[in-house]
Amino acid sequence: VNALSYVWTISPTNSGTIVSSGNSATITWNSNYSGNTTITSQGVNGKNKGAVSNPLVIYGYPSTFSLSAPANGKRTSTTPLFQWAKSTDASTYNLYIDGVLKKANITSNSYQILSSEAISSGMHTWYVEATNGCITRSNETWSFIVDDTPPTAFDLVSPADNSWTANLQP
Repeated sequence: VNALSYVWTISPTNSGTIVSSGNSATITWNSNYSGNTTITSQGVNGKNKGAVSNPLVIYGYPSTFSLSAPANGKRTSTTPLFQWAKSTDASTYNLYIDGVLKKANITSNSYQILSSEAISSGMHTWYVEATNGCITRSNETWSFIVDDTPPTAFDLVSPADNSWTANLQP
């Protein structure tokens, strides 16, 4: 069909409005809508209609979300469990430690550091990105402390080895 005009559709309809202008269209997005939107067009020539176009899927940004563990400023092991709130429309998450990607394409809202990925002693920062083709970074960057230095050995001075005492505070 040699189109004289086009019929444009937007789905879901509450994502915005679409206004046709020949073979192009202008979309006004609904600022309250969060999610993916599909756009299609169909050529029209009088009573004849062409095939509907392949859908164009426009991915909305994943919603904002917060970190939950390890808590900001807390001590943790070398293999902590990182947790965060779910982000609407996210398909995967990326975990960053000290600004460096530690683990990509996490499909849940948590990640347990493996012993082969152990984090060194010291103060560290972490944040998460939610992705679906678009990226939304967590609302905050938190810090945590890893201290894998064992306590120093000590010798018991009192009471003497193999002795008993009735004193509750020797």
